[in-house]
Amino acid sequence: METGMDLEEEAYNIIRRHKDGVFQNVIWKELDIDSRKCSRIIKKTSGQRPYYP
Repeated sequence: METGMDLEEEAYNIIRRHKDGVFQNVIWKELDIDSRKCSRIIKKTSGQRPYYP
């Protein structure tokens, strides 16, 4: 099982791959997690660093 930090990094990488933006459902499907957990990860990571490369 992946740790929270691993999931945050993976979510960040997915966001960076999609230059024009990405829907949350794409992220939670790729990470194989539920939408609620994905929302929490996105909320946690959104203030920590920019999503632009």
